[in-house]
This record gives sequence, structure tokens and C-alpha cells, in this order.
Amino acid sequence: MTDTAPAQYDLRLPDLALEGGARVAPHVARVWIHGPTDERDLLDGLGARVASEPGTVVRRAAGEAPARPASGALRLDPRVPTVLVIHALTGHAAPGGPQGWWSGVVGAGEPLDPTRHRIVSVALLGGCYGSSGQGDADFPRQTADRVVPGDHTKPTKGAFALDATREPATLTTWDQARAVLLALDHLGVERLELVCGGSVGAMVAGCVAALVPDRVARLGLFGGCTSASPWIVGFNHVGAQVVRALRDRGDATLGLALARQLAMLTYRAEPSLEDRHARVPPTAWRPGAPHRVETWLTHHGDKLVERFDPDAYLALLGAMSHHDLRRDPGPPQAIESWRAFDGPPVSRIRAATVAVGIDTDQLYLPEHMHTFAAELAASGVVAFGRTLRSRHGHDAFLIETPQVRAFLWECLGLPPASLDL
Repeated sequence: MTDTAPAQYDLRLPDLALEGGARVAPHVARVWIHGPTDERDLLDGLGARVASEPGTVVRRAAGEAPARPASGALRLDPRVPTVLVIHALTGHAAPGGPQGWWSGVVGAGEPLDPTRHRIVSVALLGGCYGSSGQGDADFPRQTADRVVPGDHTKPTKGAFALDATREPATLTTWDQARAVLLALDHLGVERLELVCGGSVGAMVAGCVAALVPDRVARLGLFGGCTSASPWIVGFNHVGAQVVRALRDRGDATLGLALARQLAMLTYRAEPSLEDRHARVPPTAWRPGAPHRVETWLTHHGDKLVERFDPDAYLALLGAMSHHDLRRDPGPPQAIESWRAFDGPPVSRIRAATVAVGIDTDQLYLPEHMHTFAAELAASGVVAFGRTLRSRHGHDAFLIETPQVRAFLWECLGLPPASLDL
């Protein structure tokens, strides 16, 4: 088979009650799809085609959302095997293609092969790249002790100015996984040959596998964890406080830039920084000249300000910090396809798993993935902990393409979990 061109669609989904008590209404999911068959006619009946490039910030006015399609029997072909790819904190729903953040492993002949699989990715709930999120006037926010159900037009100072009296409604990785599943249900996708992702994407992937253990055959995780450690939460807290402190002084964009600079130091390891941004030779030293690493950090802070929303950054940091595969998220809504838990969520996972820790990761220590794999294996799941070796730290899952490729091939080669479909 040959692959078709990738496409993006906005799907109008049932309203979603969040774990923290707020409600997303209307609820929209931005979905990227690339597969071996031309399904555009079906997709045109299921959602609204999106022409903008992946990674374009989306802001919807109050009441602005795609119309809900008429009820009917439109479903994507269940005979086409589907792989679900979940992006990281500030990523978007296009792992492949010209803007793909994982393009080295997505393509013909690669593990994530659109000539063999339907590759699906959904922009994370709460972000700013097309799924319902902080840029939408209807998206819920909360004050210190109560939820505000939308209608929160931002002040006019700057493109990304925030309302200093309100905070994003609490989001969790359970909420984000549930939103992904509602999108898959809307498309008619039941069986998932592989669910994979790195960093926050690995967190959400684990939640998907726990919510619907009877639908996920394999799980590939890079640089994730079972629950956010105090180390992770601490870094997130400091980054969020930087955004809030400068927001309250009228400069949310500077807060976002500084928070990103802090985060970049946790995404890389010292050997990587030494390789790329070493000090100048003593003979080249000049007083007042910026160090190379300072210039690099400033560049990354400025780049994020150009392409992201400070509100979304706060919300997604919060979801990351609330991640806990041992916490029962409560019962599903009537419109959801997963069943209520009767034990620790992590114990429900049945997918054959490769959990990859990164040896120089300073944020998600590699032991997190090895412990997760050992726990699954002890419960009878086919699961292996692996180590990605790199000088680059946490971001190695985006940089070390040959090793990532090998781990994904290993995962796809595992005998799939026996699914009850």
C-alpha cells in the first residue's frame, strides 16, 4: 500500500467533565491522521478539515466550534491497523510530515509507517494547538476555590496577556487521555496496535493503556514515569511561579520565556551543553559578552513566546504535575467507553510494553521507566525496561533517532496483548 497525504481535522466531541470538577463545553479535538488509505471523504463527514499548519496557535471566540456532525454510521475502516502517537508538553499533533517533531521515525520504511498503519495523533487538551484549551474563551478557568465556566476575555496587553485574577481549570493526564479516547471513539477506532510517546506523551499514553486495557496491544514509552515525583513537581512549580509573578506585573510573555529557559536546563544534560555551548577559550574572553549557553537559552525562551500561550503552559505543567497512574480518576461519564476501576489503575495495563529510560535524564530519572516495566512484568505483562544512552538528557527521545527507531521496532515486534474486542 502507499500512504496518502497527512490531514488535520477538528472533531466536535461530547462535553467532558474534568477530574477536578470543571467541564469542557464545547469540546473540540484537533486530530492529525496519516495512513495507507484515502479516508478524507469519511473524515469530512466526521469533522472539519483544517488547512493551517501544525503548531499554529488557535484561539476560539465564545460559541465558536465546529458543528457536531449528524448522527450516522460513519466510521474509519477497522481493518486498517492504527498507531496512536502522543506529543510532549509544548508539542503539536503532527509527529510526521514537514513539521513533524518525530519525523525521523514516521514515514515509509520507518517503525511508524503510514503505508502500513494509520498514524493518529491528537493535540493535548488544555494546550493551544487546536484541541479545546486556554486560548478558547469558553474553556473553563478557576479562581482559588471555584470554577469559572468560561467567558473570560483576556486583557489587551500583548498577544498572550493573561487575566491575573483567574487560573486555568485543573487538568490531569487522566483528563487528557479521556479526551483522546473520545476522539478515537468518534472516529470509530477501537484496537490500537501501539500507543507511544515521550515525556508528557508517555504519561498520557500510560493513562490510555490503563483506561482501555482491552484496546491497546502494545505500549512504547520514552522518558516517562508512573507518577510525577516531587522532583518533577518542584521544577514545574518554579516555572509556573515565574509565569505567574511576571503575569501579575503585566508581562506574561517574559514569564513564559524565563520558564522555558529554566525548563531547557532540565531537558538537557551537562555533557550536551558542554558539547554545544562550551565556554570560549580564555584568550577569546571579553567582559560583558554573553556566554554561549546564555544566548542559547534566550533563543529558546523567545521561540516559545512566538509559538505558545502562557495560559496553556500553566495548564499543561499542572497536568504533568498531577500525573499519577495509581490514582483512581473516578467513574466515567455515560458517553465514555472505558469502565470504572476496581483496583489500582496501573494494575489494569495489559499492553506489551517497552519502557525506555534515558541514562542522562535529569528530569524523569531513568529508574522511573525501569521500575514501571518491572512492575508490569511482575503482574504477568510482557514488559521490558530499556536504556537509551545519550549525552543529551531528557530531550534524547527527540534527538537520538537511531535508538528511538530500534526501540519502536522492538515494541512492534512484541506479541500483542490478547484484546477483548
